[in-house]
Amino acid sequence: MRPWSSGLAAVLVTAGLCGCGPGVIGEDCLPELPTVQPAEVAAGGQVTIASTGFACDDRYEGREQYSLELLSLGRADPVDLGDVEVDPDGSFWTVVTVPVDASPGESHVAVHGSPYDEPCDDTGSCASYGVDLTVTPAP
Repeated sequence: MRPWSSGLAAVLVTAGLCGCGPGVIGEDCLPELPTVQPAEVAAGGQVTIASTGFACDDRYEGREQYSLELLSLGRADPVDLGDVEVDPDGSFWTVVTVPVDASPGESHVAVHGSPYDEPCDDTGSCASYGVDLTVTPAP
């Protein structure tokens, strides 16, 4: 085997694994993880949740919608925070109100409906797409 041929093969395999490009959602072509501001909020307060969109040039064909859920990490049942419209580039932002009766402590806002959910069925675990925040007691 020629010395350069194994290097070329490695480059070609790596390039094929990216999956980034218009209309392709691959492992390296997922929406950027969301942010939350502020990262600590009193129950009953508001937070802004946002994502800058896909990490590559992928786009949705039309408008998408993600659903948001507050997870209290075993302290309480999940709470529906509503839906958010997603731009074709995968970006979104929304302001949500943390319920006044939300369980104080470390929490997580889960984002459902993104490519992180696919493929996902009830037989295995799925990647989590969301952001952590701390809920403090209501004033």
